[in-house]
Amino acid sequence: MSQRHHTGSFGSSGGASSLGLQGRLLEVAVVVGMDDETGLEQRQLEHTDVSGNGDKLFQMHFKAQLLDIISGTQESSQVASLILQGTTTSDPQDWRKSLRQMKTTKPRRVAKGVQRSRSVRKLRQRANKDEDVPVSTDFLVNLPCICLPDNSKVYREEHPSKMHFVVLTDISGSRHYAAVLTMYQPFYAVQGNSPKSWRLTRGRQSGSLTRLTENSEMTASELEPTKCFVPLCICFVSSLPYFDTLKNSLSCLLKDIKSLPNPESFRKVLEKYVTNLSVVLCPPPTLQVSFTLGGWPFTMFPSCEPGKPNFVTDLDLRLPLFVFMRKPATLLQVLACILLEQRLVFISENYSLITLVMEALLCYIRPFTWPHQYVPLLFSEIIDFVACPGIFLMGCHGMHKEQIEQVENDQIVVDLDTGKAYMCASYDWIKTGKANSKDNIKSIDEKLDCYFPNFIVDKVLHRLSELQIHNTVHELASPTPVTIEEVHTLEARRKSINNQKIQQIFMEMMIDLFGDSVYFLDHEINQFRTDEFMETVNSSDLPFYLKVCKTYMFKRFVQDRLRRTEDTFSRIAEERRKRTGAKAIMARRTFGKIRSVGEVTYPSPLRRSTARRPHSTGYGDHRSTVKQNSTIKTNGSNHLAPPISHPFALRKVSDNDQGDLFDSLKEDIHKINLPTFPVQGTNFNAGHFYRRCAEIVGDVMGKLRVANGNQQQQQQQQQQPNGHDPEINVSTSRAACLIVRGLYLVAIGDHLKGLEDLHATAQEDYRMFPEKTIKTIVASLSQRDLQTFRNQAYYKGDDFYKTNEQKTRNESFYYGDDELPYNPLDKHMLAGILEKSDVTSDGDVIDRVFGALSASTQEIDPEIFASFYHTWKQTRHECEVALRSLLSAGNTNLGVLQDSERLLKVSSVVSSNKGTGRLILTTRKLLFMTESYQECKHIIRLNQVRDIKLSKLKAIFHSTTALSVKCEDEIPFKVGLKSECELWRNLINEMKTGRILSRDWKDHAMTLGAAAQNVGIADAVYQSAQDEGFMTEEVALEWVTKLCNFTKLHQSGQLRAVPLETDEMLLLRIDTSPKESKKTSITNIIYSSAGIDEIPRVWVALASNKIRLIDTTQWTLDSRPIKDCNSKLSSMCVVQRNELWVGAADKSIYVIRTDTMKKSRVLHEHSAPVVSIFKCGKQVVSASSDGEVIVWNQELTKSSKTFHVAQPPYSLISADCVGESTICCCTKASIGLYALDGEMRQRLTLSEFFSSPFLESQITCCSCTEQNEIWVGDTRGCLYVWHRRSFHDGTLTSDTNLHTHDRFNRLIPKCNGILFGIDSDIAITCIMESGTNVWVGNSIGDITILNSDTLCQDRVLKAHDASVTSLCHVENRYVISGSSSKDGKIAVWRAFVTKPKEEMN
Repeated sequence: MSQRHHTGSFGSSGGASSLGLQGRLLEVAVVVGMDDETGLEQRQLEHTDVSGNGDKLFQMHFKAQLLDIISGTQESSQVASLILQGTTTSDPQDWRKSLRQMKTTKPRRVAKGVQRSRSVRKLRQRANKDEDVPVSTDFLVNLPCICLPDNSKVYREEHPSKMHFVVLTDISGSRHYAAVLTMYQPFYAVQGNSPKSWRLTRGRQSGSLTRLTENSEMTASELEPTKCFVPLCICFVSSLPYFDTLKNSLSCLLKDIKSLPNPESFRKVLEKYVTNLSVVLCPPPTLQVSFTLGGWPFTMFPSCEPGKPNFVTDLDLRLPLFVFMRKPATLLQVLACILLEQRLVFISENYSLITLVMEALLCYIRPFTWPHQYVPLLFSEIIDFVACPGIFLMGCHGMHKEQIEQVENDQIVVDLDTGKAYMCASYDWIKTGKANSKDNIKSIDEKLDCYFPNFIVDKVLHRLSELQIHNTVHELASPTPVTIEEVHTLEARRKSINNQKIQQIFMEMMIDLFGDSVYFLDHEINQFRTDEFMETVNSSDLPFYLKVCKTYMFKRFVQDRLRRTEDTFSRIAEERRKRTGAKAIMARRTFGKIRSVGEVTYPSPLRRSTARRPHSTGYGDHRSTVKQNSTIKTNGSNHLAPPISHPFALRKVSDNDQGDLFDSLKEDIHKINLPTFPVQGTNFNAGHFYRRCAEIVGDVMGKLRVANGNQQQQQQQQQQPNGHDPEINVSTSRAACLIVRGLYLVAIGDHLKGLEDLHATAQEDYRMFPEKTIKTIVASLSQRDLQTFRNQAYYKGDDFYKTNEQKTRNESFYYGDDELPYNPLDKHMLAGILEKSDVTSDGDVIDRVFGALSASTQEIDPEIFASFYHTWKQTRHECEVALRSLLSAGNTNLGVLQDSERLLKVSSVVSSNKGTGRLILTTRKLLFMTESYQECKHIIRLNQVRDIKLSKLKAIFHSTTALSVKCEDEIPFKVGLKSECELWRNLINEMKTGRILSRDWKDHAMTLGAAAQNVGIADAVYQSAQDEGFMTEEVALEWVTKLCNFTKLHQSGQLRAVPLETDEMLLLRIDTSPKESKKTSITNIIYSSAGIDEIPRVWVALASNKIRLIDTTQWTLDSRPIKDCNSKLSSMCVVQRNELWVGAADKSIYVIRTDTMKKSRVLHEHSAPVVSIFKCGKQVVSASSDGEVIVWNQELTKSSKTFHVAQPPYSLISADCVGESTICCCTKASIGLYALDGEMRQRLTLSEFFSSPFLESQITCCSCTEQNEIWVGDTRGCLYVWHRRSFHDGTLTSDTNLHTHDRFNRLIPKCNGILFGIDSDIAITCIMESGTNVWVGNSIGDITILNSDTLCQDRVLKAHDASVTSLCHVENRYVISGSSSKDGKIAVWRAFVTKPKEEMN
């Protein structure tokens, strides 16, 4: 028996919620590297050099693998669950119980020659089976290369541990921040079967090495184990940029790992840190969180902006100042390039420096945010991204410096090791072939013709020169800290003071640059008056502002101002305006006029700082240059003058006043000390910890109420000075406390109280209203809690919840991990799961899936099926995330997607000839979405694709396997999909073919949906095969080709477009059983006009006991079938305004109300299956197969007359009404005409046309027309027509023109020899009159249209793939045909035959 880990119930009774703590510090921990399970496999890098006679083991680079994933939610919730169940001890390996284990001992099949690697999706499943790991699969796939970007070697000696930082952007635009610790573990390596692979073991004399030596053909010296130190990376991932906190946490973890007696306890220690950090909440604004971990105190500071939680500064902002200390003006040059949205590449020999410097530079330009591609760490496999078009900020190792300089992409290289910034001119270097690359490097001055205004440069450099970035001198008089708490307090205070000063300097710079732009906002039309703004700009500064106003960052900044976003920038700008009045804007206009006539001149401070001060070594040396370079030309003489400041810089406001201004707007920070974490080896009760945290926050809120009361008393005693209102500060703090307490209550499981606190934040400070978090919590509520939540007063009074409730809840059914089968699956079990989870319901597709997953056996391994199913589910989830990202982009992607269009597959970040981004396949087109702000740069409609082939995407370094998509009169679109090119080509071809067939067959997107289904299944099979290794890549691609069934059939010629005659008449086709594995026969079709229930509908009776409804106004299938009948349905008739009578094979007549779609009565008068129900005059008549005819009193639903019309051995086939009082009853041998009282009037037989010995034929169907005719079809494809001359003589005679015994000369329609004619295999199945035409369906799916007057054939329609079972006309405008189970579809036709032009002439 397999072991299962049962998660407890996290209701409001206690414990931890399975939803976990929202907004936690640590989202997930990932372990990357190589171990004894993965071995060593060579990694192909451009700079790899294994030449020489040295040991190749220490020269090669190896592929890093994902070794483990631990989700913070699972760790904090799972341990609490064990305690709730009464478990008193916690096994450190209990997490393994959540893994799915097979009940059988059958080994998993692994394809021959395929080395098993760790599956990303299985690791996600292992990390948390109740909630998806909060990072994308794309993030996890790239993480091994990011953790070991360029140096993935093993060493003879142990190297010191090191740290670096990572920022990744997922498809939704959300960024994840990570700190990576790289350490080295000892292993013994021996070469494997391939010269590019090695096996690892922890012991020199292990059993695996002994067995390998015995079974290998290599010599003993070649199999001698070699001791080596293998890199192991531990990555802590957070949703907010708490770099220093993550670094210190990993440092404490490293200390504990080194103290372990054996490496087996490594995961136990890691689990402890993940558990502790996952219960720490990232503080909202005005709150700071303190806790102790591993003996080290931690303090987490909040975001500086209430509405922007990612504006966290948890790094040393002095880093860029240190980097550019020798040339301080270069720092401002780089900032100018960022604001002007240039392409920048940061390089350094120190990985940890690159990310932190780039993050610090983005902090300098707040409130501007970088919306474009942002990759702080390029690893070797994606170094080609620097050659792609588009705007980006990228970083890479210094070893790629020469390669970067060769790229002709107008990128600016920022060397962080030397503090230089320059632009490469590689084209001339490549053309001339010069060896000296220094001749091909240009300064930024030659690249840019615009910079920051001169006075801003002078002011910023002057302020930076006064900044004390080194604190050694000031700390000489202070005692040396001797405890960890003192050291931490000193470092935290030092970093906080320095960061505040630096942020103040650059916030002033941004206000000087853009502060007066608020005067030119037109809030009525939501527009920025650019022309008026430019009129006030100095002529020398005009180039900079002209360019910066065209950037996307500035447009987003203006949109925030138009929305009246309240942040530090807006508050300081407003305070400055109040202090200076309206003189600033007039001063700027005057200042601009003076500069416009050229009376005031400045040398460029950006160039001056690099050319005129070559010996400048620091910020302090700039003090003497501020005044020296500010001169005024008067009558040919130069004399010194004080520097002219920007009017909005407010010359009258001194630096002290500036500091007072920032201090007055500074909000009070309240501290929350988290409870102490339990020591290692003891149970951790997450629910108790969350409850204790909620109590601590409640205490803080009590202190806030007391402080607020004291402030109100002081405010009544004296007038409040100019500045911010303290009540606003208290409200923001209360809102922050409500968020923290609400999230902890939700984590406990008390969702309602938690939501109440979160809702109350809007009353305190709406900027902090956690809209996204509330949506997530509401979507996770059970039905019981949701109903209670709807009864809350705030829910009823706020339309926000009602509007978003349906959007946040996922109605799709997914199997949980415990619900998937443990035993091998047969085809029947597979069909049930695929149908219920909406993977597919097509029997043929299920057969192909079974063949792919079973590997030609009679069952499917449960592990293989679990991998396939979870892959399919995660792919659908990623497409939903991408869809939300596209729709959230606003007007940028307006009109890109249609209402019914959905996403099928999203690639990872790839390079192309259109830039860097993601390729997206939808049901109608191909999209290329940029990695930056989710804009679709390139759109290709599938019906415009002319050719898809494999190609090469040329880059400056090497060529990449790419997919080339050729459209009409366009340059081919090439995208570097590498190993997935063949997969994408198959998927795109399948959707393209489905699109073509859907258009040709007019099936109302039915074929398009089936093709989309094939694409999703084929992709899941391929990806799961790559993860699990149960088949080789070649075999997987073969199955992809088979699963893409439309492409296969279309290429073989089995699927062709419908003939022209059919295309002219066919309106659309509809599948009446889209979610059933086996198609169902259509037994009867009727139409009800709008007079019945105000909606014109078509009622379709199925052999599967269901009735489907079709809305004829839009020709859409109702998703709610009527399932009240218990047997196969045969006939239907609308009897009254709101009643539908349905005859069934169980001898019953079901009366269904058309308004409620429920059966109201059941009539059991018949003793045999009911074959017909119809209205004859004012009476309702029903007939059964035994020949019993019942005339009903429709008001009382009681039979008024009963008689029999058929005798054995012939049974009644159908019955219909002729005229007002005659019933036509049809058997296989004859047709009888009866009055309503049962009197027989005439019997018709086929012998009237020819002698019975000459032709042995049976009647199959009969139809009565309004022109006094009876049309009969037989089993040999012949038609017989009787004409009724008079309704008064009581007799029916045959048409004399048809009275002939020559079967070959009779006037009946004939076919072209393929579909209709004298053929014993083709039978007439149904006949219906429509206007002047008669529609005749046969057993091979064709419909012949005859003229009822001339009995001539107008045309033959290729309708179905199976026999036509029913025909129905809709107000003489449309004709609807239904088919048997092989086809199971209905076709909607135009009722009028369109004559070709040549016939009309």
